[in-house]
Amino acid sequence: MKTKLFTLILLLGSVVAFAQNSTAQQAASAEDEAAIKKVVEAGTTAAYAKDIPAYKNQWANAPYISRINAGTEGKVTKIVGEEFQKAYEDWEKNGKPIDIKVSRDNWLIRVNGNSAFVVFDQHNQNPDGTTRESVEERYMERINNKWKIVSMTILPKK
Repeated sequence: MKTKLFTLILLLGSVVAFAQNSTAQQAASAEDEAAIKKVVEAGTTAAYAKDIPAYKNQWANAPYISRINAGTEGKVTKIVGEEFQKAYEDWEKNGKPIDIKVSRDNWLIRVNGNSAFVVFDQHNQNPDGTTRESVEERYMERINNKWKIVSMTILPKK
């Protein structure tokens, strides 16, 4: 009898905990979703245009920002914090604007207070007609009521 009572209490506790967790994990509001997508779009547009000030404006000004990129040849690069700041400077000196058409679909946006986890598929079409497909992730934080990118991961889609 004690075992059945303990099991019932444990089950009820689990149901209550699950219900509270489900309520806390609400879907992103339409306003947050639109703002987050706008930041992702602005970041990509600025990157390909080599507009470094506009690109930096989409990112948090924090020592923990990061970018991880896996190239199609299997090489993975990671830049974090101060390395990221130096990459901006190098890119500004040496990079060239690129004319690429970009589209995205299969968005998953999960907002939790002042942070958001974002996943989507990105489709790039180069001027020569070649394409690159990727699965991308952004971790974002709401800073002074504006969404900013904190971390970016880019993986080639096979």
